[in-house]
Amino acid sequence: MNELAAQFKDQAKIMSALAHPIRLGVLATLLQGPAIVSDLIEKFQEDQTKISKHLAVLRKAGLVACQAEGRCRVYAITDLDAVKKILNCMQAISNSS
Repeated sequence: MNELAAQFKDQAKIMSALAHPIRLGVLATLLQGPAIVSDLIEKFQEDQTKISKHLAVLRKAGLVACQAEGRCRVYAITDLDAVKKILNCMQAISNSS
């Protein structure tokens, strides 16, 4: 990978993580506060496997973190301000087209 491509590797990983409507919805939901997987399953009417895979992609991109609380895993956004800016920017782009 050349130097220019390497410079944008982290940004590309984040953009790839955002490239699914459920993941965007999960981020929008988590902006309201931390949630457990069962809450997200109910909200998106998807099975546990799909929601967990989407959460794994968001975790790998560094957008969400997971904390164990008993038998539950609680997911939260790692940087609220950054995610708000990303989602607002995406909304502005989609409104301008």
